Amino acid sequence: MIHTLSHRQQGLLLTAGGALIISPDALLIKLIGLPDADILVWRGLLTALGFIAIVAARHGHGFLDAYRRCGWTGIGVAVLFSFSTFGFVLGNQYTKGGNVLMILAGAPLIAALLSRLFLKEYLPRRTWLAIWLCLLGTSLIVLDDAGAGSWIGNGFALLAATALAANFTLCRTRPGIDMSPMLTLSG
Repeated sequence: MIHTLSHRQQGLLLTAGGALIISPDALLIKLIGLPDADILVWRGLLTALGFIAIVAARHGHGFLDAYRRCGWTGIGVAVLFSFSTFGFVLGNQYTKGGNVLMILAGAPLIAALLSRLFLKEYLPRRTWLAIWLCLLGTSLIVLDDAGAGSWIGNGFALLAATALAANFTLCRTRPGIDMSPMLTLSG
């Protein structure tokens, strides 16, 4: 069935499915009640194992070649994804999960700004409008919860969003290369 959908429809389906799968993630981080370092270690280890299984299933005997094709750009992808995970976990430890998810939702808009800055891409007026409106809305939500610990958590969430956006932008510098194998190294 998925092969009868357009690329746009497949992307929307994958995005919606991914959002549904990850939505309880912030709650689970709070419920686990482990120290920050323990959560980061276990999350990294389980993420790496999951992605290794996916890479092996997708690439079979070309498993190692999938990593080689990524080159140094892939190392940057792994580092940025690590920062994103670090910011997400610690953000959830120090502020409300809703704040973290709202700030993280701004990653595509930050990516648009980074693409403008580093890739010299043109941003249409509607993108600038979306950036400013989302910045205003996120600011209102974040300012409503202005405790000392919240600022630290919001800062970590902003780190996660910025690292994720930088990752999107970096991946766009090598459009023909699948960078997903490098996520196994980001744990």
